[in-house]
Amino acid sequence: MTIRPATQNDIEALLPIYERMYGTLASFGLPFKLDTEELPNVLGVTIKSKLCYLGLAEEDGKLLGYVQASIAKLDRKLGYEGGNAIGIINDVFVEDEARGLGLASALCESAENWMRENGIALSQAQVLCKNGPARTFWSSRGYGDLHITVFKEL
Repeated sequence: MTIRPATQNDIEALLPIYERMYGTLASFGLPFKLDTEELPNVLGVTIKSKLCYLGLAEEDGKLLGYVQASIAKLDRKLGYEGGNAIGIINDVFVEDEARGLGLASALCESAENWMRENGIALSQAQVLCKNGPARTFWSSRGYGDLHITVFKEL
């Protein structure tokens, strides 16, 4: 199994995996829909950006999962460990047949290493309240609850 940064050549293979990821999230109550028409452009920009990381897990040329992370500036009045930026793990997904092999942890470790290399001292991830397996996973990696995002349909 290999963990490596994504390239522009990986975009087509990533599209169905993103669709499965967001289908899974919808089953846990995510109210947002994936814009599949815009997704190839978004992935292209993400791969090029110095503020984003898209890591892939593959074995024998088969894509088994991905992690997407980014660096975000905090509000100017806030800081952490002398810095004004944090890392965010936006997505992590492993195909059903590859779960339980440590791929999600390896993908997250690659994103966390990328954050450290870029001077980031705090990583966060958002987890849907109803996604018990994800909450367990993040807790096992040392992540704790920071806040709850509330929403209301208008």
